[in-house]
Amino acid sequence: MASAFFCSTAGAAEATLFSVTATASPTATLTYQWQQSVNGGATFSNINANGGVFTGVTTDTLGVNAGMTDTSSTWNGAKFRCVVSAPSATTVTATSTAKTLTVTP
Repeated sequence: MASAFFCSTAGAAEATLFSVTATASPTATLTYQWQQSVNGGATFSNINANGGVFTGVTTDTLGVNAGMTDTSSTWNGAKFRCVVSAPSATTVTATSTAKTLTVTP
């Protein structure tokens, strides 16, 4: 699984935080679940879409609703990763490398 993590331009109503690229061979429908860690990567938990802060938590692109949180203080230094699964007779799972979000004011 290749990963391409990036931050988008500030000021957008919805900003892209990270994205991941994964493929399965043979071709399979992939599922995605973004996770976050606020303790330096010691533990990760699934990001809940119901909170309204993050978008795309079950897609290949994680975003943030810019107006929903003070990103500079809340998420600066948090780590994010994506767990990608290919359901089949036996589910195969791969986890991306965790990346740290650094917010510069």
